[in-house]
Amino acid sequence: MQRLALVVLLSWPLPSPAGEVTRADVQYDNGRYTLDFTVELAAQLAAVYAIVTDFDRIDRVSPSVIESKRLPNPDASDPSLERRKLVTRTCILIYCLNATMVEDVRRTSADVISTTMVPEFSDFRSGHGEWRLSEPRRGWSRIELHTELEPGFWVPPLIGPWLIKRQMLNEARATARQIEKLAAAD
Repeated sequence: MQRLALVVLLSWPLPSPAGEVTRADVQYDNGRYTLDFTVELAAQLAAVYAIVTDFDRIDRVSPSVIESKRLPNPDASDPSLERRKLVTRTCILIYCLNATMVEDVRRTSADVISTTMVPEFSDFRSGHGEWRLSEPRRGWSRIELHTELEPGFWVPPLIGPWLIKRQMLNEARATARQIEKLAAAD
């Protein structure tokens, strides 16, 4: 009986540790990057949603975001559309780059946020993304992100995808921990 209890206990699915990146993938094809990741957070969904949509203060979520702000809506007749500007600073090895992203953001539902790059104001030729937020269990949140980006700057093709994946994973972990910290403080 004790052996059966031990087997059941050892095979019981355990919750992911807080701020855990449960899936991450970076693909590179002809100058275009596709990023997919999922992170689970020990934080209430409403708090997480409020934090990731506070465009004037996204810089408090990620150490690589050096500027974040909401810009005027490009289409006043569409209240579901918002425009945001992010400036990030990323250092890989000894090379550092500031990159500007201006995106149109649409909250397509209570749990889906879509972004479209505005290339004429960005350091990217194109890009779009989708954030899906859900509550996998009480008191926890899940963020699933799918984004495609085509940088307007040179990225070394042989090591670029590897370096970007490494940077993305480090950034996702740090951001997840920070979102949890902010959600707990709110």
